[in-house]
This record gives sequence, C-alpha cells and structure tokens, in this order.
Amino acid sequence: MVQITRICSPPLAKKFRIIFAVLNIATLMVTFAPAAFADIDRRTGADRYVAARIAEFENRSAEALATYKILFKTEPASAAIAERLYQNAMLEGDMASAIQAVRALELQNETDATAPLLLFAQAFRRNDWQGAEVAVSELEAKSNFGFIAPVLHAWVRVAQRKPHGFSRATANKNPLLSYYSEDQLVYFELASANVAAAKPLLNSFRNIDDDFGRNLILRAAPILAANGETEFARNSLTNIIEPEFAEGLLTPGKSYTSRLQPHEGIAALFTRFAEALVQQNSPEQALTMARIANWLDDRNVPAQLALSKSLYAMNRGDAGYVLLNKISPSSPYAPEATEQKIRRLSNTGSSRDALHLAQADMRRHPNSTRAALLLAQARDRQGHTAQAAEGYQSLIMLAEKANEPPRRRAYYLLYWATMTDRNGNWNQARQILDSANILDPNNADILNYLGFTLLERREDISYALELLKRAHQLAPESAAIADSLGWGYYLNGKYAQSVLLLEKAVKLVGDNVTINEHLGDAYWQYGKRVDARYAWNTAANKASEVDKLRLRKKIEFGQLSIDPAAAQTP
Repeated sequence: MVQITRICSPPLAKKFRIIFAVLNIATLMVTFAPAAFADIDRRTGADRYVAARIAEFENRSAEALATYKILFKTEPASAAIAERLYQNAMLEGDMASAIQAVRALELQNETDATAPLLLFAQAFRRNDWQGAEVAVSELEAKSNFGFIAPVLHAWVRVAQRKPHGFSRATANKNPLLSYYSEDQLVYFELASANVAAAKPLLNSFRNIDDDFGRNLILRAAPILAANGETEFARNSLTNIIEPEFAEGLLTPGKSYTSRLQPHEGIAALFTRFAEALVQQNSPEQALTMARIANWLDDRNVPAQLALSKSLYAMNRGDAGYVLLNKISPSSPYAPEATEQKIRRLSNTGSSRDALHLAQADMRRHPNSTRAALLLAQARDRQGHTAQAAEGYQSLIMLAEKANEPPRRRAYYLLYWATMTDRNGNWNQARQILDSANILDPNNADILNYLGFTLLERREDISYALELLKRAHQLAPESAAIADSLGWGYYLNGKYAQSVLLLEKAVKLVGDNVTINEHLGDAYWQYGKRVDARYAWNTAANKASEVDKLRLRKKIEFGQLSIDPAAAQTP
C-alpha cells in the first residue's frame, strides 16, 4: 500500500486546499464562461457559485446544496448549476431537489445514465404508471442501464395487479439482464402471492454467497411463513444468518406479510446495482442507486447498508457510519453493520477499536463463524499473530460443525494461510493452501494466491503456471489473475503471451503500479522499448518513493538484467 506523507500541518493544508479550489474554479469560470457560466449573474451568482464549490471541496455538501438551491431559483436554465445541485442533493438525500435538477438537465439533454431510473422511481411512488412507462422508454433509448427495462415494465404490471409477464426466456436474451434478473424472478412470484412458484426458484439461492441472494432469502422467509411454509423458510435460512435472528424473522410482526409489495422488489434491484457499482469503483452512480432504493423503501436495511458503503467510497465515511448505527441490534442485518464498522475502523487506523468491537461481537455470538472471522482478522491487524492463528483454527472447527459450504470454509483457510505467509511461515502456509485447494479445487482466488506466491518465491514455476492457467479459465475478467498468469509467462520466457495478458490486466484496472511495472518488463524483453518506458512511467506516477526510485532507473537505463528464472521454459 502506498504510504502518504503529510507535508504540512492540517490547518495549513486546509488553507492550501481552499486556495487551490478557488484557483481551479476561477480558471474554470474564465475558460468556460461563454458556454457553461454565461448564464450565471456575475454580480452575485458567480461569488455564490465559487463559495459552493469550495464547500464541496471541503466535504460540506449540505452547505453547498443550500447555496445551489438559491442559485437554481435565480438561474434555472444553467446546466452547470443544475448539475451541481443534482450531485449535492444526492449526497444529502434531498430527492425533491434531485428531481428538479434532473428535469432541468433533461431540457438541455445533459442528464446522465441514472436519470431515467430516478424519474421512474418518482412516477412509481406516485402510482403514475404512464409516467413510469415513459421513463422506462427513455431508459432504453438513452441509458446503458436500458437492458433492465423488461424488469421495470414487469413491475409496473405487477403494481397494477396484472401478471408480470417476465420469463427466464426473456432474461436469457441479454447476459446482463439474465444476471440481474435471477433474483427478480423470485420477487415477482412473491409479489404475486405465488408461493408455489417461488419455492423451487428459492432453492437455487441457498448456496449463493452473494449479498443479493442472501437478501432475497431473508425477505422471502417471513412471506413463506405467513403462507404456511415455516419449515421451508427455516431451512432456507440455514447458514444464512445466526439462529436467533432466523427465529425472529419467522415470528409474526411488521415483516410478516403474505405477499411482497412491488416497491420492495424494485428497491432490491437498485440495491443490487448499488453494491455492484461500489465494487466497480463507481461510487457516484452507486450512491444514486442506493438513494433511489431507500426512497422507494425506507425500511430496506440492505439499501441502507449499500448507501453506507457508497458514502464511504466517496470519502463520506462519517455519514455512512451514522447509518450503520441506526440499524437495530435485533435486525438480521445487525451482524453485517457490525462487520462494516470493524472493517472501517481497521482501514482508518483504529485497529484497537476494531479489535474491541470484534471481541464484543464474538461475546454476543459465540457460535458465529462470521464473528470468529472478524475477531481473527482484527487480532491479526493488531499484531496478535498467535491469537489470530488460534482464532482461525477455531473458525475452521465452527464452520465444520455448522456444515458450512466447502467454498466458504476454503476461504477461511485462505485468510489463515495469507496471515501465516505474511508472518514468515511459508511452509505452514503452503500446507494450509493445499488443504484449501483440496476442499475447493475450482476456487480461482486460492489458485491465484498459491500460484503467484510460488512464482514470487521462484518455486516450481511450471506448476505455478498451471495453477494460474486454471485460475484464469475460472475468472477470465480478473485483473489480478491476468497479471499473475502474465507474470508467470514472463518468468517462463514466453514474452508474447505475457504481453497479451498484462495488457488485458492494465485495461481492466488502469494505473495499478505492480501490473504496469510487470507490463513494462514484458514489453522490454519483447523488444518494445518505447512501450516499456511508457508502462514504467505510468507505474511511477502512482508508486511509493522506494518503488519510484527503482522505476526511474528502469525508465532511464532500461531493464539492465532479468531474473535468471525468465530463461526457463516449462
């Protein structure tokens, strides 16, 4: 991880940020005044706009939003103001202002890909089915989210108590639609009170570790119980949540209804989009999706969790933490909220607080593998290696006792092996990895870690290459695995194959330091010296000072020597 060194005191740094913000905005207004800012009143509007932009730079979005509201009233035709109003309204959850901004941007054809989804949600909340259909048509015509239109059309029909008319055959016409509609097929049946059709579909989600599958089962359980399927619901919850939370879901209460409401199914879709976009490093769009999900269903806890993640990804962690604290300890999602808190405390340097929270969580849930994993990882981050190792061993035993799926247990072994390797005991780490590989032989992450570590240690390079080939077949879109396999080909002297894979890895992740350095090395040995220096320079731009020095030498002198292992062939 790149270490960032503070070069001035916080107050002085803050002053510099403000100065740079003013200079950047002033330059922007001078440069683009004829186009974007000609419609802003120079006597008052420009000053307010600069003040609002500075507030944004300082993460004072509530203050910025208040100023943009004033500006928007006086300059409703300004695309620049409408855009800033929209962004800050989304940050603050002011959906009325966001809608106003989107409507203004629509008139100038300046809306982004998520705008039709927001307008769809507004129409749906108002039971304006014609408006909802118009928004979906606009989505199909103008947005890269148009693939999901058949699902939204189906929800409009369900909301009017008509058959949803959506089938797996429809879904299979588009790979993205197929992927994002697999849980929606079940939601449709739950909203149509068709429990008999929902049950066999739900069975396929029991061994899915993804959040969307778990969220589906948690929402379906009380509906199934309300329809006399309590035992089926209880079995569905096995290994999904702790038993005490499971029984709470099956007890008549607020969520104990005989059918799903349509807005809940749509909120689940937007929540799934938000989670995916956070993982794809698109936090702004993720925030929009999470806000829409919360707007449609303010009782949707997964949507709140997704919103918290989105805010954290946008450096608004404090606001996200507030959301986590609002989740009731009795909620089945309370453990996930605790997990997010622990991971954020660890990531922000508060590893001692993270450890205390993990210990308290383990005391509350002594038989929980989730709590055991978090505690082992928290102890590891605090440097309590022996205790962490004991924790991982206890975790494995708990998982076996609970009969958790092999893949999940294999990941526990991978985490343990990673810690063991990092602490200098490679022989034991190798044994743990071999056990994980036996338990889940088609786990791309395990194959990648074992294969790449063998490469780095220059141990059995041919075997390592075979492991990485299998990993790449299992996860062809993983940049990390493409990099590992590319590096394996490099060490085997197969530079043409190495370049192809490393170029793919760079295309997937952009400016990653390690991958770009690997690509530069491969280019150099392949004879593409100019391209090599370009790749090394890209790596140097993001590298730590130590790595930057090495890369600068490569840029200046070339790759003076190569690893002897590079001459080997399988």
